[in-house]
Amino acid sequence: MPSGLEQLARTPSPQPLPDAVCLVQFLAGLPDPRDRRDRRFPLTALVAAAAAGTLAGARSLTAIAEWIADAPRWVLLALGFSVDPFTRAVTVPHPTTVMRLLGRLDGDAFDTAVSAFLQARAQNRQAATTRWRAVAVDGKQLRGSRAGGGKAVWLLAAMDHTGTVNAQRQIDAKSNETPAFIPLLDGLALENTVVTADGAHTQHVAAKGVKPVALELGGKSASVLLDDADLDAAVTAGVQGCFINSGQTCSALTRMLVPRRLLDEVEQRIVALVDEVKVGDPFDPETTLGPLAGRAQRDRVAGFVDGALDAGTRLLAGGPSAASSLPKTGFYAPPAVFTDVDAGSRLAQEEVFGPVLAVIPYDGGDEEAVALANDSDYGLSGAVWSADPARALAVARRIRTGQVSVNDAAYNPLAPFGGVKRSGHGRELGPHGLMEFTTLKAIQR
Repeated sequence: MPSGLEQLARTPSPQPLPDAVCLVQFLAGLPDPRDRRDRRFPLTALVAAAAAGTLAGARSLTAIAEWIADAPRWVLLALGFSVDPFTRAVTVPHPTTVMRLLGRLDGDAFDTAVSAFLQARAQNRQAATTRWRAVAVDGKQLRGSRAGGGKAVWLLAAMDHTGTVNAQRQIDAKSNETPAFIPLLDGLALENTVVTADGAHTQHVAAKGVKPVALELGGKSASVLLDDADLDAAVTAGVQGCFINSGQTCSALTRMLVPRRLLDEVEQRIVALVDEVKVGDPFDPETTLGPLAGRAQRDRVAGFVDGALDAGTRLLAGGPSAASSLPKTGFYAPPAVFTDVDAGSRLAQEEVFGPVLAVIPYDGGDEEAVALANDSDYGLSGAVWSADPARALAVARRIRTGQVSVNDAAYNPLAPFGGVKRSGHGRELGPHGLMEFTTLKAIQR
């Protein structure tokens, strides 16, 4: 057996197949072997399969050859073997041929590749146990800067997850300037640190290097109820779509657009649904709403609720009055549903990222519903409800958003997911997600 395989045999592996697949990149420079009939076999696939057999316990060339011959089809495909275009079978060499081909390996080159692989694997495992620090970069308004009617001062700040500011510098205005944030980090120790920034800053930095960027950002998605909608199904799905993950979902349905003549019926259903919500420990089977990510997010959500109340927006269900029943430890926020919300208000326009729903009535027909749904800087998700599927589809096509559910259609993980406007650009999931990492080349000959 080649010394490289003996070296692998001495190295325990709880994940033989993933390790063998990772080994493939270290074998790319080795020449492919051929059998007596001059048929070429992909060396990377053959040696990766041999490595997988060795890591799985095979301790001789015969055992390795038998392991390859008996390996499931999906394993062979994962290791790089090809499919016969006529029989659709995965072509693997006979066990005798495997032993002969492995005996023809360039031993020194193979040993070097295996040693490099084992060293890289050890480093990766050590890095996986390292504690990482998170630093976020964003624009912030300096508190108190509007006192006395003075001009607001905007800062670009790098903060850790506790809210401690590590570095900052003044900028002209968050809305008018998107400065590169890299110079801000020059004085920071960034070893074992993950730096995140909002989409505008990320795109600005990438543009300097003419690099493509795919961004999935925030959302203020609307659940549009048409006048013939099944209210029981639509309201239930709409409330659940807002409160999922305690509202901490970019695609949450945080706006519900309702024909005004149906508003009373919708409100009654919402009150009944919110009364059934139990906020508490997520490990408790009876809990339907868990905590928020941290103190800062809880305070942000509370700020939106207090701001809406101060503006005179009518609170329909939940809100501060339910805070007394919350657990004493943890960053919990009670659900809050506001109704008859002004479509231009902060509550209707900005992403809360918490269990807060804005019910917005409309008096016109489908035209006004579409206009209200599109009256947002965001465009990530949405929903349309109607007893007429063709009518619902026609409305869905006119909503400027990356994804729309019609009558609570089943989620399709192969469908592309992403947004438009300030919700970002680019797509993930399915074939379209892979295209984000693909550069097309035209070869003409």
